[in-house]
Amino acid sequence: MNPGVEAAYRRLRIQDEAQQRMPSMVALVSQFPASPPRSPHFTKIGQASAIKEIEILIAKADGLLNCLNNLHGKSIDSLAKVGFVNERHMLVDLLKTTKKAAQSAKPEFTSESEGRGRNPDLLARGVSLVLAFDYFTLTGKPPTVVTSSHISGHPAGGDFLEFVRAVFSALGIKASAETWARAAVQEWIKRDKEKNPA
Repeated sequence: MNPGVEAAYRRLRIQDEAQQRMPSMVALVSQFPASPPRSPHFTKIGQASAIKEIEILIAKADGLLNCLNNLHGKSIDSLAKVGFVNERHMLVDLLKTTKKAAQSAKPEFTSESEGRGRNPDLLARGVSLVLAFDYFTLTGKPPTVVTSSHISGHPAGGDFLEFVRAVFSALGIKASAETWARAAVQEWIKRDKEKNPA
């Protein structure tokens, strides 16, 4: 795990019932690289290819979940002897979260011939969106970015923005934390309305 990422999560006011979910969230976010390789990650693909990739992800996650959940006692004991105890439970939780997210994913329509090449802000967008949902899950509060109208320059602030800033810093992401925190808030609001229509 990335110590800086873990510290950022621990500074949140986490609900008691959500404490056990934090380790798997930290483990997932810690995997994001600051400068990912050009291929095949973060390259543009069409909707059909994206759907196929997501279907493969669901199948792989489901297969590994079944494998972990159906281990026999002797296998579990052998893994425990080399320290793979808490990690097994964390991995199961992470795979369940991954599978659920993938099943809910709806790739936007894009042509297969749209071209390739890394979007320089795609990483910042993805990380900030993950952080928005993690923030809500752990704190029970919607992610928001507050503007201080009574201070010269009207600086932005708030717990969520500070959370994003800390994680971006820990991961070495150079993009504007404020810009992507605001974008993540808007996306979170949109998805929350879709999930819970008035």
